[in-house]
Amino acid sequence: MNHYREGLLPVNDSGSASAGGYCYNRRVFTQRRWLLLFIILLAFALRVFRLDAQSIWYDEGLSIQLAAQDPLQTIALSATTDHPPLHTLLLGVWLRVAGASDFVVRYLSVCFGVLVVGLTYALGKLYAERAGLIVAGLMALAPLAVYYSQETRGYMLLTALILVATLAALRLLNGDRRKRIWLAYLMSLALALYTHYFAAFAWAAINVGYIMLDFRSFYKLRKSFWHWLLAQFLVLVCFLPWIPHALAQAGSNATYFPGRVTWDTVFGETWRAFSVGEWGDMSLVGWLWLALILLGGSAAFTLFFKMQSEQQALRRTVAVVLVLLALLIIPFLLMSGLAWLKPKFAPRYLLPSLPAFVALASIGITSVIAGFKIRNRRWASIGVAMGAALTLALSLAAIGSLWRLYTDPALARPDVRAVVRYIENSELPSDAILLIGGHQAPAFQHYYRGQAAVIPLPPDLLPAVQSPLDARALSRLKAIVQQYPRVWLVLWQNQLSDPTNIIEETLVAEGKRINVGARFHDMGLLLFDVRAAEIAVAPHVALNLAFSEPVRAIGYNVDSRRIPIDTPLRFGLYLEAAASLTGNYRIFTHLVAADGTLLAQDDHIAGADSYPTSLWRPGNLLYNRFEIQPPAGTPPGEYQIIIGLYDEQGRLKLNDGRDHFKLFDVTLIP
Repeated sequence: MNHYREGLLPVNDSGSASAGGYCYNRRVFTQRRWLLLFIILLAFALRVFRLDAQSIWYDEGLSIQLAAQDPLQTIALSATTDHPPLHTLLLGVWLRVAGASDFVVRYLSVCFGVLVVGLTYALGKLYAERAGLIVAGLMALAPLAVYYSQETRGYMLLTALILVATLAALRLLNGDRRKRIWLAYLMSLALALYTHYFAAFAWAAINVGYIMLDFRSFYKLRKSFWHWLLAQFLVLVCFLPWIPHALAQAGSNATYFPGRVTWDTVFGETWRAFSVGEWGDMSLVGWLWLALILLGGSAAFTLFFKMQSEQQALRRTVAVVLVLLALLIIPFLLMSGLAWLKPKFAPRYLLPSLPAFVALASIGITSVIAGFKIRNRRWASIGVAMGAALTLALSLAAIGSLWRLYTDPALARPDVRAVVRYIENSELPSDAILLIGGHQAPAFQHYYRGQAAVIPLPPDLLPAVQSPLDARALSRLKAIVQQYPRVWLVLWQNQLSDPTNIIEETLVAEGKRINVGARFHDMGLLLFDVRAAEIAVAPHVALNLAFSEPVRAIGYNVDSRRIPIDTPLRFGLYLEAAASLTGNYRIFTHLVAADGTLLAQDDHIAGADSYPTSLWRPGNLLYNRFEIQPPAGTPPGEYQIIIGLYDEQGRLKLNDGRDHFKLFDVTLIP
């Protein structure tokens, strides 16, 4: 069977087949080199455009803070975060050389992002020169690649290193076993593992692709098998010093909520992000990407079972496509399994698979062009036109997503910079600035040059969703308001760090609100005069009511037990966890008459939606506020507030067998 005449492989411009590439005349060669240069310059322009238009945000602030330390301290602090230290070490060198402006700190990622485009061209060129140019062009425009090329994190460095490892592995598969190729493979993978833990997924994918293509050596335990096995062992040895830190992070990381992330969620979010960015409009373009990827991969599956060992040109072509398929599929499968066990996922975790996604689609476009050219040379121009139309359709969709990224305020990162500028223009030296959640501190302090005291609550580098602030934090708040006459409250992801809003609601209740004359994207800013604030660190009225589950009602606060009928009754209940709870309970609070008639109620989840009782830890002290409005026409008189806990199985009984208890009496007056 002539695979070229079947249209399964590309052909050169003159119509003759070539498995290693196209045989160009000098004019065509020069034109394509100029086109590649244009693509590289376009990639650079898109990545540097409006580079510092948006504020540095949490992830970037963390990288900058770690990079600003001395190298040993950077390594030590990185061990307490969920990223290995290589990117922050490189960033630290860069900051010392070039400075720490927003443009400069992001420029390093721009460089790696442009490098990724060049490496992706080299990967596509192994299939065909035309495929290399198409994949480079689409990668230059890829919205997800542009976004993370403008963020001070290690994702583009990781992607570049995985591409180097992939290119080296393909060289090794094709028989180029020079020492420098082995060294490139070893070093790039080891450095990738020191950049991000999920580099292990791409490492596994490269091994799967290699074994599929060289299975005879593995089956017969040939010399090449032992060389390959030794290379994997050396990569592992290089990463061995960091493995204890990686295992510690895997066991202690609490930046996600319990639950499940299913494979279809991983697939859908990744498909969307790779096609048009996480914010883009999928419409038909997502299906077009998928169809082209299937077309690009189909030739490899067709030829894989028919290739002979002496067909080196065919073998090289199939190797490229199979390794690309492995790089796309294996990390997805591994990530789906991990996300099921530890439900934390974002498409950026699979970013090293993006070049494979784009390259397979580009091979699909090349196959369309080659198919027309091989079957009927007179139709060659139609094939070229179809290939151009497909490339244009994908490019226009990417450009539309990029335009939104550059211009849509809703897509901007949290505007920490504007918050800091407002505070610096309005603060007094005696002020305190409370950061809720406290993990925003690195981004805040990247900008802040004022004189007020900056106090992160809680004081953790990473958000810990399973140990947020609770009523015990009121002791810390009381000490703060006794020391500082005014308190700024900066809110970001406070639903993670303070799910019951204990800090904000206490300041609103006890402090004097001072107007903040501005609004900030994805951030909250409040200012309080707290000179007259009286922060209660214990319930006004103590209780000791134990439920059959390990939770106790230990007290309550109430504004007044004697209220006008048209005024809402406001009160709060303290619940303490004695041990871990298995269920998720709600609190019911009923206003009832003396005969038990229900007049009004206020029910809501015990704790908060993001911190239900199943997440409570022993010693947690949660304060829930309630507001009950007596219905119109309620006669004046004596009434009661009764409360209890319940779930879908019914009411939770107290230890004495009751399913509710009277909290207090209330008098309604005209």
